[in-house]
Amino acid sequence: MKNIIYTISLVSIASILVLACVDDDFWDTLIPETNENTTQAQNNTYVFIPALLDANDERVQQLSVPNGFQGQKFAEDIAEPRMMRANSTGQIYVANRAGEVLLLEDTNGDGITNRRDVVAKFTDIHDFTISGSLLYMIPIKEIYRSEYGDGTLGSPTLLTSLLPGGGQHPNRTLEIGPDGMFYILPGTQPPPRYATNGVIYIVTHQ
Repeated sequence: MKNIIYTISLVSIASILVLACVDDDFWDTLIPETNENTTQAQNNTYVFIPALLDANDERVQQLSVPNGFQGQKFAEDIAEPRMMRANSTGQIYVANRAGEVLLLEDTNGDGITNRRDVVAKFTDIHDFTISGSLLYMIPIKEIYRSEYGDGTLGSPTLLTSLLPGGGQHPNRTLEIGPDGMFYILPGTQPPPRYATNGVIYIVTHQ
């Protein structure tokens, strides 16, 4: 028992002497990172990118819609569409990755858009919402408001430019609640509103 205690004592004394002799720079490597001296790390990431398929009639018929509805192709060849909304007259607005807000309209009633206009351009535009005759658009730090008449937009009015930066998650989503307040989600994406792969589908009641 005395030998065990004696051995533990020698090890403890030796450890204290070693720690006392360690250079101060050694401890700096164990201190958590700061803004001035950040820690670098490398990770391997795997990304699965599904193949893009043509939106032919056969695939359109595979769309799953509620009973009493049918799906058909409404527009195609749109550059990376992101968000989509319809106004009270049935005209459809789409925001895409090119920084555009497009106006799509079926003017002859055949269920396919035959009007396509760029009605607004904003760098990093992602989402927008409609309230009455006003369309509110949100890039990253700003919210703009425009009035629409025949679908085209009036000159945009800047409401604020004080939203926080997006960093690696710049996508904003915007809604107006029943209380008239803006509700903004930074850095998240809701489920797509049937806009994907450059093709837009419309679901109508039969």
